[in-house]
Amino acid sequence: MMPTVGTSVHPETQDKVSFKQTRTQFGMDIRIWSRSKERVEQERDKVLRNYPPAGYSTYFGAIREYVDSKHKEDSLYVCYGHRLLSCD
Repeated sequence: MMPTVGTSVHPETQDKVSFKQTRTQFGMDIRIWSRSKERVEQERDKVLRNYPPAGYSTYFGAIREYVDSKHKEDSLYVCYGHRLLSCD
């Protein structure tokens, strides 16, 4: 389920990043979302440093922007990824 887009956000929480991992049979599905694209990039890069692609087969898709048609200023940036549970 996608986070709600278009709700008014306090300036002090506008830079908040949310991170969710869901365990699967073979690894972890990862979803990172925030109102700030830079925060999503930072969190994605942190995961890649801790679980490198060469060992954990970690990968992420492109960061996507979701815009609420009624509140165009309330964009939500989302990035999906996956990693294995253990290194090689």
